[in-house]
Amino acid sequence: GLCYLLNKNMCFGVYKDYLIVRVGDKEKAESYLKDDLILPFDFTGKKMKGWIMVSIELLNTEDEVLKWSKIGIDFAQTLPSK
Repeated sequence: GLCYLLNKNMCFGVYKDYLIVRVGDKEKAESYLKDDLILPFDFTGKKMKGWIMVSIELLNTEDEVLKWSKIGIDFAQTLPSK
């Protein structure tokens, strides 16, 4: 996969055919999971809390990619720099 960092904190990336997005806490992640094209981020057999996988099918335009990337960036900006 490919991952993007902000102040050395992961914010979003690419894994297979998904954009992985760090959205924050578990509850916020679960709110996005109501869409069938969004999955919990789970590549090791254990769900990563606060992360989601956005299907490529939702990323039809540059605006959609930017929208989801910004969600990850916005959360990473709340974290202290490492």
